[in-house]
Amino acid sequence: MQKKIQTEITKVTLNSPIFTNKSFNPTLVNFIYGTNGTGKSTISRLMDQKDYPGLEFKQPKDDAVIMVYNEDYIRENVQSYGNIPGVFTLTKTNAEKKKEIDDTTAAQKKLQPKMEHAAQDLEKNKGEQTDREKKAIADVWKETTELRKAKYPDTQAGYKNDTKKFFLQLQKTQAVDHDIAELDQLYKTAYQESGTAMPEYKPAHLQFGDDIDNLLGSSIVSVSDTPYASLLKRLGNSDWVRDGHDKYQEAAGDVCPYCGQPLDRHHFEEDLAAVFDKRYEQAVAALSRMCENYRGQLNNAALTLQHNTGFTGPLADEYKSRVDLFMEKAHRNLDAIKAKIAAPATPTTIDNQDLLDALQQVNDTIEKINAEIRKYNDMLSNPKKKQACNQAVWEKMAFQCQTIFAGYSAGMEELKKVQTGIETRQKELAQQDQEYTEKIKELNQQTVNTTVAKDAINALLKSAGFQGFEMVEKPGTQYVYQLVRDDGSGNKTIAKDLSEGERNFIAFLYYYQTVVKSQSDDGIKHHKIVVIDDPVSSMDSGTLYLVASLVRNLISICYNNYDLSEDGNRDDYIKQFFCLTHNPYFFREITYSWQDKYECVSFFQLKKGAGNQSDIYPCVETIPTTPPTEVNTTPVKNEYDALWKEFLTTDDSMIAMNAARRILEYYFLQVSGKRSLRKLIDEHKESFVEKNDDGSDNTGRYDLAVAMVSCLDTNSAGFNDSLYYDASAVKPDVYREVFKDIFYSLGQDEHYEMMKSRAV
Repeated sequence: MQKKIQTEITKVTLNSPIFTNKSFNPTLVNFIYGTNGTGKSTISRLMDQKDYPGLEFKQPKDDAVIMVYNEDYIRENVQSYGNIPGVFTLTKTNAEKKKEIDDTTAAQKKLQPKMEHAAQDLEKNKGEQTDREKKAIADVWKETTELRKAKYPDTQAGYKNDTKKFFLQLQKTQAVDHDIAELDQLYKTAYQESGTAMPEYKPAHLQFGDDIDNLLGSSIVSVSDTPYASLLKRLGNSDWVRDGHDKYQEAAGDVCPYCGQPLDRHHFEEDLAAVFDKRYEQAVAALSRMCENYRGQLNNAALTLQHNTGFTGPLADEYKSRVDLFMEKAHRNLDAIKAKIAAPATPTTIDNQDLLDALQQVNDTIEKINAEIRKYNDMLSNPKKKQACNQAVWEKMAFQCQTIFAGYSAGMEELKKVQTGIETRQKELAQQDQEYTEKIKELNQQTVNTTVAKDAINALLKSAGFQGFEMVEKPGTQYVYQLVRDDGSGNKTIAKDLSEGERNFIAFLYYYQTVVKSQSDDGIKHHKIVVIDDPVSSMDSGTLYLVASLVRNLISICYNNYDLSEDGNRDDYIKQFFCLTHNPYFFREITYSWQDKYECVSFFQLKKGAGNQSDIYPCVETIPTTPPTEVNTTPVKNEYDALWKEFLTTDDSMIAMNAARRILEYYFLQVSGKRSLRKLIDEHKESFVEKNDDGSDNTGRYDLAVAMVSCLDTNSAGFNDSLYYDASAVKPDVYREVFKDIFYSLGQDEHYEMMKSRAV
């Protein structure tokens, strides 16, 4: 007895609401037939579950991918895009990613008004800053007019005509309150004259002896004891006599200058000299020398101070006042000394320390003046004197504009804070916008490239003779497609919507491409287990034929894993194949050449039993050979024969009605390719109508025929007729008679007789 080979999946155990621990053992190629409601979709969904426990593998599961085509695949992989009629995406991944892209794009668009508002706020803020700056520039320009133009016009080279440039430079300059007089002198020296060095002022010095106070404070008198000297001492007028003698002795001659009497000059001079003794003469001489020395030092100091000239400014006035004070004190002291000389016997005093202090004050002022003179002279010898002058003038102007700059800076600081807040908001919005852009870019990169599949589908349609429509990419939207139909006159129009059949057809064509083409970046076709569930739902006969042809191609690829008689370069990446269908015509189209491949091909049939429970049966028949041989049988052939047998022998009107409808569906719609059996019956209505005795039409047989086919043609008005028709009220023989009339009336009497003979 032959054994079927075991491949990837060796056993499938089904557990669901309609299957209770039902199992079957698949081989390389597996065909499963079952009418609607028997569990085909359930099986495909169970096999589509990741790591479904009901699947047993020949060896630990390798990298083979189970690729399931069913209603879920259609719904997930061919989805309308953006609710735009006729526009769709291929693949579940693209549908999901495009949805995310749309949502992200919508969120990004919501940022635009916020970004525009922030830009407007920033523009307004910068406008306010510009206005404030313009006002500050104008104020500074006006405030510095006198210094810039009237007093120091040469100190702003490069800044005379550009008010903003001047403003910015002045804003950076340190504010210093320079004296205007000094600036005038500095500017005059730097720009208005060549300038000569100014001699420094010389200080004056006084050095008095220690005997001044003794000489001035003592009483200088004679000590002679002559009668004449005694008289003078008694009278106390020796100083007067001496002074008169010194002044008038030469002019008086031999007459006494005091009484006018004749005078014996010789004796008089001897007597007078006797009055003033030698010691007295020495004291008077010392006093005289002291006076000359004192006068000489004062004269030298006065001459020194008088020669100190040329410096101007407040210090010059201070110098003059202090020199005058010194000279006043000097004259007072000198007058006191002169009085002492005139009257040596009279004690007197002078305040030399006060005079020296006054001179020290003069010398202190001289030191200050000399510091300025040295600065001036240094400037004259310094080649950068103009630069120093310029700097001083700029510092003065900056000082003059401090209030303006303070107000400007405070106002600008507030505006800058607002600007910073706006820019922070802009940065956050821009970052969010960039994140959206990056996310959209990332999502686009995650989309599956379906262009190759689209081109392959169009090429396949063209090669198969399908000129009715093709897929085109929607302009500006990658991997999003529209269906273009031929209107019959050579013009192509974009479809506004997809019919169910078109959607299913496109989904299957895309599925086919994902199976036969590589969807990975490395270009390698990975091992696949193909599971196809009812691929021809809602399709016409032409489309059904193409789908059947493509499925047969997939079966052939899978079969290459078993057929080793050909060269080894054939495709064999489909490691196992499953096809489930309820369509008998399609089933026969894909299985007619595989029934005899017992070892690697299996046929199964799904049947609904009691309690809404389904079961799956292998379609195997034992041939009585020696030894007995098992062969595959097709469930479609058996079911069609069984339907005829059931229809021709049943006593149940409902069973007869359902069997008749199924036979008519298979034979006239699937095999013969008719679009509407109802229209076909209407065209041959006269064959069903009989005449009553009174000559009127008896349409009872026509009504029965319409009732049988009404459920097959949902677009005809006759569908509603069956809603009010009680099929159980008609005996089975009546159905059989009408059923026969349909075949005979439509020219299919030979087929009717053949099937009847096989069933009875």
